[in-house]
Amino acid sequence: MKFRKFSNSLQKKPFPERIKIQPRRRFFGFSIIIILLAIVYASLFSSFFSIKHINISGNKLLSEEQLKEKILSALVGRKWYILPENSILFFEVDKIRTALDNPKIQNVEISYDYPNYLNIEITEKISTAAWQSQGRWFELDQDGMIINEIARPSQDQLQITNRNSVQLDKVGDTAISRGELEVIQTIEANFPKLNEVNIILYNIENIKEYKIIAETSENFNLIFSSHVDVMTQLKKLKLFFDTKDREEPGWRKTLEYVDLRFGNTRVYYK
Repeated sequence: MKFRKFSNSLQKKPFPERIKIQPRRRFFGFSIIIILLAIVYASLFSSFFSIKHINISGNKLLSEEQLKEKILSALVGRKWYILPENSILFFEVDKIRTALDNPKIQNVEISYDYPNYLNIEITEKISTAAWQSQGRWFELDQDGMIINEIARPSQDQLQITNRNSVQLDKVGDTAISRGELEVIQTIEANFPKLNEVNIILYNIENIKEYKIIAETSENFNLIFSSHVDVMTQLKKLKLFFDTKDREEPGWRKTLEYVDLRFGNTRVYYK
């Protein structure tokens, strides 16, 4: 029997050859690991990314120091017990917004600049009317919410009160509904010229009956309905006063009120 001889080149090697790692590659891989560990350390434990500067703009009614205190209170602790919340990398926008929740604030814009600058832009609410409560004055926003206490309103400021109220209102309370406030604003903006008659205060003590009492500079009241078209009531008022002034000069001296709430043409007065 004859045996074939196989070439050594075709024989299987018992073990694969070892791949030699070049020293440069080994150094490069080690450097990458070191860099990643440094980034993790800087992010979690170093103060490099800690928020050190808080820039606040747009605030006029609110103190900058008080705002900063509220912001800092939202930057305490660690997220998931690991990530520092005072870091520019991990701070929570929603927590800052919640900390800055205030009746005087309309909107908060939050931005940041590396490595440790936090920027807060405040938009404060605009006063639309003055509200009197128990001899004290406040400012209202467009929703009828009290946003600020003031010493006294300016002469050209819209003034509203509820003479039947026995409680002292405070900042954050809703003094009047948005719809009722808009009715009064419409009256004020379109009030006709009535020979030196001016409205000095709106009394909403009977607002549940849809009744708005406008107290005038001549010591008589104008009674409007919050549920009847305002422009119709103002047209009736203008026509009524023009007619009475022409036909009965001096008739206002004994006038107590003019009621405009009923019908398109009817006016009641005493």
